[in-house]
Amino acid sequence: QSTLASRQMQSTLASRQMQSTLASRHQRIAKGQVIDFEILRKDDDTRCYSVTSLDVDDTTDDDGGGSNKKTTSVFIVPVGREHEYVFASRDGLEQLATQARTRRLLVVRFDRSHVVDFETAKDELGPFVVDAAPEGAGEITFFTAEAPTKEILESGTTASGDTYFVEELEESRRRVRRLVFGSNVGVLQTEVRVATRVVAAGKKKKKTTNQKMIWHYLTSAYHAGITAGLLGFGRLDKVCLVGLGGGALASTLVAVEKNVDLAVVELDDVVVAIAERHFGFQRARPRTTVTVGDGLTFFDDQGPSPFDAIVVDVDAKDSSKGMSCPPPAFLEAEFLAKVQAALANDGLFVLNVVARDPTALLLVAANLTAAFRAVATLRPDDADLNHVFFCFKVPPDNFDHLKLDARRKLLSWLVKTPKATTNLLVPDDDDDLESTFLQLIDKLRPLN
Repeated sequence: QSTLASRQMQSTLASRQMQSTLASRHQRIAKGQVIDFEILRKDDDTRCYSVTSLDVDDTTDDDGGGSNKKTTSVFIVPVGREHEYVFASRDGLEQLATQARTRRLLVVRFDRSHVVDFETAKDELGPFVVDAAPEGAGEITFFTAEAPTKEILESGTTASGDTYFVEELEESRRRVRRLVFGSNVGVLQTEVRVATRVVAAGKKKKKTTNQKMIWHYLTSAYHAGITAGLLGFGRLDKVCLVGLGGGALASTLVAVEKNVDLAVVELDDVVVAIAERHFGFQRARPRTTVTVGDGLTFFDDQGPSPFDAIVVDVDAKDSSKGMSCPPPAFLEAEFLAKVQAALANDGLFVLNVVARDPTALLLVAANLTAAFRAVATLRPDDADLNHVFFCFKVPPDNFDHLKLDARRKLLSWLVKTPKATTNLLVPDDDDDLESTFLQLIDKLRPLN
């Protein structure tokens, strides 16, 4: 008898009626229908798998010989690749379904507390897959992709009760270190590059040791977008960063402007310790302050000294609403009004949004344009789900002129910045930093 049970993601515990509704919705193929549910362990209600069921169009043979589709296929996402666009976005899943030539695609993601091999997963998922397939589905095909080889450096539980994993793996011939939270495995909380250098053991000794170095380079395209925007549109004298994660963005801002007064707000003190222990974040830096508390209330008691820029990069523990970052409360008028009040007259508010549902993005845009008179959006990389919103307290006279000014400021910064600093952001064997920044500025689009 199976020790697993299923529930809809929106519910805390599925009732018989909910389970019946879920089963009835699965009986018929309906183009565009998406159903999210979880598979739990019966004895303690622990999540083992998250499943997305997606119904897609019919396809035909390449030679036009008529429909040649399987009714239902199951794709098991390799652990460590959940964040990739093809596995995390609606467009990517539709492409995957087309390649699999299937009418219904069930996309299965492991919970990090329950990782088993492919054959074991097939056996455990079997009864639920049958229930999630339409009547008369026939043979159901399981498939997967290559999983990266990775090393778990540390795992545990945060103060808020979420599980976390610090892992290292080879990706595109580079070694990277990542922080992933169990509640949101489809989002890389932090990723940095790890390099190894040889260090002499002593002046007269020939023995050497390998020392790992953390590069605060712009691994994430959205980090590059935020950095380019802050350099081009704002000032970096006094900046507030809500959401630390592994501290990669905080370290990047310090590398970009060594004299920045940086206020970091992080809900969880365990996360701060992880950032220091594994990702090179320097909490003890004299001009960095760390507040362990809720970013939603941090601006309630701010003094008269305003921030030049406020950056919010916070993940949502519940991604069932189609948005993984930020939690909905950070988009409400009450919070946005606090941000407005905490900004300098020419201040800049920057918000990172991760959404797989286009409707959720439209809601974000509506809320921000209602609160700020000038908002621009940037999708740094078409291969991921991040969208960065720049909200100006004072609207520019002309957006094209603003972008030209931003280009000039970036070029000026690059000229006067030592090579040692820019190499921390983009190592010599990577893309040119000037091209990266200028291309990102060119991608920016005004919303109002």
